[in-house]
Amino acid sequence: SLTLLSSTFASKPEVAGAWYTGWHATEGYPPSGVNWDKYNTMYYSFAITTSDVNSISLEGSNDWLLPAFESEAHTHVKAHISIGGWDGGIYFSSNVATAENHTAFVNTVIDFVKQYDLDGVNFEY
Repeated sequence: SLTLLSSTFASKPEVAGAWYTGWHATEGYPPSGVNWDKYNTMYYSFAITTSDVNSISLEGSNDWLLPAFESEAHTHVKAHISIGGWDGGIYFSSNVATAENHTAFVNTVIDFVKQYDLDGVNFEY
């Protein structure tokens, strides 16, 4: 029934998230400057797909900053990675075009999440 559905959805925790782009820190806005109290999730943006299904890149997103972001975020919220973005998802289609590529890409994403101790993934496709 509709009542059952609405009560089911109402009991789910809401996600209050925002995207922190890798270039923020070089523009004077380090992770320590985020008003974390407004959020329960933060997405580091962006990792990008590559032509190699076994590789995700942080090119253009200050790869040195992701560990600092993760550390600061985890003292306040869930830390996720956002993969894709404006032109960072150009290889999504080829990365999942075959069953073999799909499996390899999923494993690559899982390895990336584990490497940086992240809580989840947002795909900007």
